[in-house]
Amino acid sequence: MSMLYFIMSDRIHAIICKPRLKLFSNRIKDHVVYRMQNFVVKLNNGKVKITPHKYKLNFYTKTAVAVLPIETFTFNPFDFCPFHELEKNGSIDGKLLFDCI
Repeated sequence: MSMLYFIMSDRIHAIICKPRLKLFSNRIKDHVVYRMQNFVVKLNNGKVKITPHKYKLNFYTKTAVAVLPIETFTFNPFDFCPFHELEKNGSIDGKLLFDCI
């Protein structure tokens, strides 16, 4: 059984490949906290990074997800910073996606 615990409310990218999308499309929603079991952990070293986390999760047929009460976790989906900081850090990892308002 695979179980990971991430401290400090860190986000991690999860991937569900197209053949398994029907299994999870009604069970996974944005801004919800889940307990997950039976997944594959891989390095987050693709062409584009959705999160700065070192790893990403890959779901497969036996992956199980269960909703946890969001009140048990500090939840802040945003990480605001000044534009000059984005410019400075962008040169370090040019693969990381970010939004600019």
